[in-house]
Amino acid sequence: MSDEQQDMQVFFNVFDAMQRQGPGSDSTIHRVLQQVKRIHLPQRIVDMGCGKGHATCLLARETQAEVLALDLHQPFIKSLQQRAAAEGLSQLAARVGSMDQPELLPGVFDLIWSEGSAYNIGFERALAIWRPLLSENGLVYISDMVQLTDELAAEARIYLEQEGVEFQHVDDRIRQAQALGYQVLEHFILPQQDWLDFYGDMEQQIKRLEPVVGKDHPVLISLKQEIDIYRRFGHQFGYACLLMQKTRD
Repeated sequence: MSDEQQDMQVFFNVFDAMQRQGPGSDSTIHRVLQQVKRIHLPQRIVDMGCGKGHATCLLARETQAEVLALDLHQPFIKSLQQRAAAEGLSQLAARVGSMDQPELLPGVFDLIWSEGSAYNIGFERALAIWRPLLSENGLVYISDMVQLTDELAAEARIYLEQEGVEFQHVDDRIRQAQALGYQVLEHFILPQQDWLDFYGDMEQQIKRLEPVVGKDHPVLISLKQEIDIYRRFGHQFGYACLLMQKTRD
């Protein structure tokens, strides 16, 4: 096994054991779903970059919709399939798939869900690719990184840019969505507690692996640096949560 393969194995050993594969919470999901249900009760939902599907299962339970979950990491999909079967969520299907080439029928989905995953292909690219998949007046929910203050500490900016984060402010994201044929119905900043809970879980998994792979393993060092950056500068950046509706062509 190459060094790169070993690093990926350690990386996924951390995330496979975590409850969530990105920051978020049930209370945040419920907040968005309350707004969704005021507009319409979705019949078909797709969760892009679903991870192990914690949010996916909640969406299926709360809406009774047919839910499709996509992720490129096969072990995440297998875990979600097992969980859905154990919980009796027969309306939930999960398969390996790409969010930038989802190979889905157009005009089918009433809600597209993306918690922290759209950045992998870019916010604007995601909205452009996913728009044809939506039914008339269909909805998209995305949580995506934004800058919260006028100035961002140089240390935080350098680190996050190395991780591929392209910083915008919330107003920038709203303008981008409008230009791509969406109306932003609601937006808010993901609560800081959601991040702290996520990183607390990550720390536990790092501690679990340190005796196995060593405290100086580069993957663990990188993850600890990510936690440290957030704890020191997390008031300057975070996730903007945007619920958007497709406008008429």
